[in-house]
Amino acid sequence: MVDHGTGRLLALCLSVAGVLAMPADVGAAAHTTVVTSHTYVSGDPEGTRVLEWIAAHSPDRRPLARNGAVVVERKQHVPGSPASISAPDSVPTKGNPGDAYSVKSTSADGTTQTWDYRWAAPPAGEGGEWGLTGYAFRKGSAPVETP
Repeated sequence: MVDHGTGRLLALCLSVAGVLAMPADVGAAAHTTVVTSHTYVSGDPEGTRVLEWIAAHSPDRRPLARNGAVVVERKQHVPGSPASISAPDSVPTKGNPGDAYSVKSTSADGTTQTWDYRWAAPPAGEGGEWGLTGYAFRKGSAPVETP
């Protein structure tokens, strides 16, 4: 601990913050929530890979075009500490309960499609899958339509 007053106050604040951040059930498994966002410009191979993932997971809501920007946001609930977290891949292969994956594709003409997915684990046992929880389409400046 630093001897001057500011250092002691900072150390005390960090100690109190650490206590307040502890889970109510001390025996509960620790986890970290990580939110990542990435924008792929038109023609980026990773953006194309994301749209191929969308087509495979939502065949009735396929991307209409592949010539625009793709924005991906992923929310992960990762067991363990922040030190155990690695950067996520552009497309999710598996997940944990509560994980979310959102993609927005904007074509050159301004048309947008947005897909929202959530990881769903079975009631018992291993496994799970990404399920589509939301979809929106907007042509140019038309209002958002949700089927």
